[in-house]
Amino acid sequence: MEESPTAPASSPEPPAAAADGASARPPVRSLCGGLTCPLCHRLYSDPVELSGCQHFYCRACITQHCQEKGPSCPQCGSDCDEDSYKTNPLLTGLLECLKLQGTGLPQGPLCAEHGKKLERYCVTDSEVICLDCRDSRKHLYHEVLNTQEAAEEFKGQLKTSLTQLAAQRQLLSTSQTGCEAQFVDILSKTQELEERIKASFEKLHAFLHEEEGSLLKELQKEKDAIRQTLEQRIAQLSDAVKTLSLGLQEAERNLQQDDTLSFLQSFRATQERTIIPVVNVDSTPLKLKEENYTGPVQFWVWKKMLKILDVAPEVMKLDQNTASPFLVITDSVKVRCGDKKRPVPDGPERFDPAACVLGATGFEQGRHYWEVMVGQKSEWGLGVAKESVTRKGEIILCPDNGFWAVVRNGKDYRAFTLPPTPLIMERKPQRVGIYLDYEKGQVSFYDPDKMAHFHTFSGSFSEKLFPFFFTGVKEGKGEPLRIVQFRL
Repeated sequence: MEESPTAPASSPEPPAAAADGASARPPVRSLCGGLTCPLCHRLYSDPVELSGCQHFYCRACITQHCQEKGPSCPQCGSDCDEDSYKTNPLLTGLLECLKLQGTGLPQGPLCAEHGKKLERYCVTDSEVICLDCRDSRKHLYHEVLNTQEAAEEFKGQLKTSLTQLAAQRQLLSTSQTGCEAQFVDILSKTQELEERIKASFEKLHAFLHEEEGSLLKELQKEKDAIRQTLEQRIAQLSDAVKTLSLGLQEAERNLQQDDTLSFLQSFRATQERTIIPVVNVDSTPLKLKEENYTGPVQFWVWKKMLKILDVAPEVMKLDQNTASPFLVITDSVKVRCGDKKRPVPDGPERFDPAACVLGATGFEQGRHYWEVMVGQKSEWGLGVAKESVTRKGEIILCPDNGFWAVVRNGKDYRAFTLPPTPLIMERKPQRVGIYLDYEKGQVSFYDPDKMAHFHTFSGSFSEKLFPFFFTGVKEGKGEPLRIVQFRL
């Protein structure tokens, strides 16, 4: 309860002499004002004097103060340490005398100025004061409360703050736990993806090294065969040259003989040696089959490599039996919206009137990838659809209805969820790649020219899925959607 300011009370002068302890209390209280520690506001306990500035404190109070805030006097800031503490016998004795007076000694913290019990709280100055302080000019017109009342009020405020702090701490703790779990999940997924990337490239590297080794081995084999043939020819020719050289040498020696008789006697043998031998050496030119190694080697290897890929581009066609009567299909891979309805059988598998069509091949397992050329079309939709989707009347594209599709409408790109999710595109893709991972329940969309991902649906699949195509019926309907065919 707030107290009204009152005028200072005048006290009757004390009698000259006192016969009992009760009449001695006012002087005791007045004296206590000068015997109160400035730090704890209680009567000194083991008082010490700071030699540098002559200020007094309880030994325990000044020691704790110096430990927490540094060795300096709280009142004047002078340096001090435990070596500068001095005991004052006169002050110690005076305190002992006061203790001997018993009930006349005030209990609890006292006002440093008046030596009286601190019974009030000044809200304005946030200060605990005595009754004399309350009535002084310093606290005139201030909001003053009883200490008990102030404590209860502030405890209530503190409890409210504690409740709010606890709630905020719980909120932040929950957020922290979520972030930590997210961090652990990111680390786990990153490691999984790193291992998957490494495994994918290791498989490609191993295949390429094997193909390289096989091609080099074939080249080495061809080189060895040609070398062996040429070495045989060289040996045969070398023997023939040696034989001819011997005949030439013999004939030259006989020609140089001056003795006619000796010449005639050796002529027959010499003539036999000069007969030109018949050398049957294959003279067909030999060469490497360079075309086996200088052709489109990379393309050949790439075609073979496709057989080991986990996901190869699908060779896909459109199912004309599912096409809306308003659609025009060309070569089973191109589709556009026509100007009028075509006379076609109205089977349960056909979309009508929605300008939609499905792929001819469905998927119940595995991973699959295909690309669709959208060109400059400003309205289209691509994705996958369950075999059991509604095909008649109005169609709402969303996963709950069995459609996982991304749609362009003018400048807007959206993933068709409920409500649709806007997509921020770095550029307008000319082609769209669709990647289906059936077991993981994911359908992802890419700009294959930039290897840029722009959306993934996540869920679970329980029936056959078919590629889904929506041609648009307004802007640019004359330009077809075209399934990209990878001719391998």
